[in-house]
Amino acid sequence: MPFTEANFENAILHLVEALGYTRLYGPDIARDYRNPLYMDALTQSLPRVNPGADAEALREALHKLTHVEHGELVSQNRRFMDWLQNGVEVSYQKGGETKNALVRLVDFAHEDNNAFHVINQWTVAGGETKRPDVVVFINGLPL
Repeated sequence: MPFTEANFENAILHLVEALGYTRLYGPDIARDYRNPLYMDALTQSLPRVNPGADAEALREALHKLTHVEHGELVSQNRRFMDWLQNGVEVSYQKGGETKNALVRLVDFAHEDNNAFHVINQWTVAGGETKRPDVVVFINGLPL
């Protein structure tokens, strides 16, 4: 088989799929191209990763994840890595009082609670439009 970009992309997809990731094709997913997150997987995964968490705490964590653009790119990446490893600290109102919670993005203790996807041709529009050949997602988060 001759080396082509398509052959390389398919080889990577097959390799990651063999590890148990669900394979999807980016253009088939209806979404906002300005958002790099795979929101369907993220909104389904957060309650599974955080059983018993208040719905408002999960909504606040989603809000923080979708509005992380403040600051320099390096500080954004540090913040995201902290959230990925340690969880997102949130404050929300419940019954007239302020509550605090930690919303985990990945369940490191129970692998089966996480959703693993490999998606090819995942377009992200911003200052420039980018379409990586292959993106690996855990719980809707592009890693």
